[in-house]
Amino acid sequence: MAKPEASEPAPAQFGGLRYWFRPAPPARDPAALLVVVHGVRRRPLELLETFAPLAAAQPCHLLVPWFESPRHADYQRLGRPGLGQRADLHLIALVQMLGQQHAMQHQRMLLFGHSAGAQFVHRFVFAHPERVRRYALGAAGWYTLPDEQQEFPLGTRHALPGFPRLSPERFLRVPAQVFVGSRERASGPTLRRDPLLDRIQGVDRLQRATRWAQAMNQAARSRGLAPPVGVRRLPGAAHSFSGLVRRAGLAHQVWRFLFGACPCGCASDMWTDDESSRDVQAADGRSIAPGPGCAQPALRGGPGNSGAALHLLEKQAPVARCEVVPQRGAGGAGG
Repeated sequence: MAKPEASEPAPAQFGGLRYWFRPAPPARDPAALLVVVHGVRRRPLELLETFAPLAAAQPCHLLVPWFESPRHADYQRLGRPGLGQRADLHLIALVQMLGQQHAMQHQRMLLFGHSAGAQFVHRFVFAHPERVRRYALGAAGWYTLPDEQQEFPLGTRHALPGFPRLSPERFLRVPAQVFVGSRERASGPTLRRDPLLDRIQGVDRLQRATRWAQAMNQAARSRGLAPPVGVRRLPGAAHSFSGLVRRAGLAHQVWRFLFGACPCGCASDMWTDDESSRDVQAADGRSIAPGPGCAQPALRGGPGNSGAALHLLEKQAPVARCEVVPQRGAGGAGG
C-alpha cells in the first residue's frame, strides 16, 4: 500500500506497527473493541472507511492495524521465525498500550479479517483465545485445521520457539462466522494451491471455508463443546472486499454476528436472494451455522450516536439505515 495522501487520515505508530484507532466516546458502560485486519494487498483504509461509520453509531472502539512488508511479511501466519516479526505480539502490545491511554477496561476483543486478514484472525484466535470474544472471517484462502498431527500452519502441531501451544480445548470455545461470496468458486491468482492443500481443504474458498467449519465443529463435538463455527454465503459477490460490501452487505452481516444487531437497524435477511442460502449446508445435510455457544445479546449502543468516523470524521452523519460506503479502487485483498 502506498503512503496515505494528504486528504487521508495519517496512521499513528507504536513499536514499529502503524495503525488507525477511533475511540468510542466516554460512557458509563465500557465499549467493545473491534479490530479489523486487511488482506495481502494491504489496504487498511478500505476497512477503516467501511467500518468507521458503524463503529461511531454503535459506538465501539475501532482499531485497524497495518501489517507492512517486509516487517510483517508473514503476518497471515503470525510471523514465523525468519519470515517476519510476530504480528500477533505486536497487536497485543498495541491493544495494551491503547487500553492504558484511553482507560479501556481489559476485555476480550472482537475480530474481523478479510482474505489474508482472515488467515491472521483465526490463527490469532488459535494462539490467544483468551483475548477474543468472537471473530468473523471473510473468505480466507486457506486455514489452520484443528489437527494435532499436521504441522503449523496447516495443523496445530509445532515446535516454533516462543510460540504458544495451540490448544483446541481453548480455541474451540470462541464463536466464529465465515462469510463467503456465492460466486467464490474461482481459484484466482491469490489463492494458494498445492496438491496436499487441495486434497485436504478443497480447491476454492467456499469449499475450504465449509470444510474448515466442519472440522472445527466436529472437533468441538468430540470434546463435548458446542459447535463454534458457522458459514454464511453472501449473494451476488465473489472475493472482492469492496464488492462484498456493495453487493452483499458484508459489513452489516459481520456487525450483526459480532454485536448481535446492526446500529442501522437492517433486517437479518435483507441481503439474501434466490441464488444464495443464508447458511451453507454440510455434506451430511446439516446446516453449517453457529451452535448454542454462539448466542450473544446485542452490545450497547444504537442509531443516533454520531462521533468520529471515516477520514472526514467531524462531518460523518450517524448511520440511520443500510448505506454502502464508497470504496476507492476495485477489488479486495487476496490471500
